[in-house]
Formats: sequence, structure tokens, C-alpha cells
Amino acid sequence: MGCSQLSLGDTIGVATPGQVEAVIGGFPTVDNLAVHFHDTYGQALSNTLAALRCGVTTVDSSAGGLGGCPYAESATGNLATEDLVWMLDGLGIQHGVNLTRWSPPARGWRSGWGGRARPGRAGTGRMSAGTGLDVTVVALTEQTWPALQELLGPQGGASGCWCMWFRRTANEFKRNKGESNREALGELVSSGEPVGLLALDAGGRAVGWVAVAPRLAHIRLDRSAVAAPPDPREDLSDVWSVTCFFVDRTARGTGITRSLLDAAVTYAAEHGARCIEGYPTTAFGGTPAPGLGGERKQVSTLYHGTLTMFLDAGFELIGRRGIKRALVRRELR
Repeated sequence: MGCSQLSLGDTIGVATPGQVEAVIGGFPTVDNLAVHFHDTYGQALSNTLAALRCGVTTVDSSAGGLGGCPYAESATGNLATEDLVWMLDGLGIQHGVNLTRWSPPARGWRSGWGGRARPGRAGTGRMSAGTGLDVTVVALTEQTWPALQELLGPQGGASGCWCMWFRRTANEFKRNKGESNREALGELVSSGEPVGLLALDAGGRAVGWVAVAPRLAHIRLDRSAVAAPPDPREDLSDVWSVTCFFVDRTARGTGITRSLLDAAVTYAAEHGARCIEGYPTTAFGGTPAPGLGGERKQVSTLYHGTLTMFLDAGFELIGRRGIKRALVRRELR
């Protein structure tokens, strides 16, 4: 039968990073090694980082840090997945896990575990203290369409846009500002076509929005110098675009935009996208263009998202487009 993988487990959670490095260093290759750490002494994440630095790429974890050891009564749970994902995000390591979608359930599972599991810090920090809100990200559907209308208000976000700016030519958009744009977006929703995602607070109120859909659905991108693909011959049929963010005034500055971007990446991947791209502003809130480091943020440009946010979410800078914009991409397969 053979063995395809060897997992090194610290099931009572007493190992330290130096011990991890010493053990892994004794193997001639790490290609088929995995690691499994419990967090009894709070060392699971540090031990995992030590293993990653040794070249290990397979790590066990559990939602909310669930787990324990029947042979060691004091042993707490496993490495919490939300803590692992938070660290990997900071290291720029792609992993395919959407922390936003399952952190609230993980907290619920922990509460019913009788105190054995050690709660993950990132699950509560990122979705509560870090953002100031518990949010659930959902797709825009006929059921959630009323919530988006309430969020965008009578102006459709701004100037009667209703997120149709990229879906119409300049003349079409000018003729259809306001109610016609709202009706057009509603028809897209009713058709089941992917349009975007909503962040809902604990009461079900929409507090954030990201427009994410196949690039070819946005006809204005065809003539955009900012969105010009690196290879004009590229097949764009499986490329998705993040075109707009909108956050309610009461939720701005809470990190919801990043949560929406993470969810947009997962949403695009689930729908078969080869890659996803964005067109962020670079002069404000991101890595500044030469000579612009001291400029202040302009709200009118922030609906594109900032370069820093996209780079932190694992996107690659394809190129700067002018002095204030950039094209970024993240490969999904």
C-alpha cells in the first residue's frame, strides 16, 4: 500500500519552534511532510511558522480551534484555522480559505464546546473587534435585492449609478441615470447573472457592497486604458473583475471592504474564474505614485479600492496605469 504522506503531530501541545525545526531538519526531504499542532501553551501558530520556514506546506487546523487530546487532560484544541489564515494572509501565502464566510459559525461551535478549545484570536478579532461588526457576506439575489436598494439609497450609491457605470457605454449611462439604471440592475439580479456581494450585519441590514462579475459583462472595460490586459490577444472569457465598493457611513473604517474583497475572490473561484482583477487607486491609501506620497484621500476615487488592500489580499501588481491607478490580478487556477 505504501505511504503518501507523513504527518508530525504534537497532540498535547508542548512543542516549541526550535524543537519543530530540529525534528523537520532530520528528514532528507519535506515534500511529503505535514504538521499537526495543538495550542496548549499557545505555541501552535509559532510552531506552524517554523514548519513553513522549513518548507512544509501541509498544515492541519480546525475551525475555532476545536479538538483536544483524550490522553492529556490539560491539552486544549488544535491550531485555529482563522489564526492560521490570518497569518498566511500577512505572509502573502495563498490558501483558498475565506475567513469571512465561516468565522461566525466557528465562534458558535466554540461556545458549545464546554471551554476545552482555545478560541482563535483572528476569528473574533477580524470579524468583531477588528471590524467593529459581525458581518455575513452573501450574493446579490432577488431575496437580497431589497437590502442593496436600501444600502445604495435613492441616488443608487452616487449620481444614479446603481453599479451600471461599467456595464453601459458613456452615452447609454448618461441617458439612463437613476431609475432606468436601478431597473436594469434589478433585471440582472432576476436573471440570476452574477452581479456582486453584500455584507449584512447581525440584523440582516446591508452595510457593504462589492460589484464582482465576469469581465466581459463590463463593456466599458473594453475601451479602458486602466483595464487594458497585459496581452491584447488574451482570452478574457474566464477573467472576473472587481469594479466597485460601497460601504455605509456607519461601517466605514471597520475593515468590511477587505472582507468583501476576500469574499469576491472566493465567489469568482467558485464560478470557474481563471483569475480576478481590480483597478485600484494608487495615489490614495495605497502605495503612492512618485511625488504623490503626501496627498490626502479623495472619497470619489476610493470606490475602486486601494492598491494596498488588493496587494494584501494576494493580488499582483500588473502595472501602473497613469499616476493614480493600477491593474492588479490574482490567479485562481
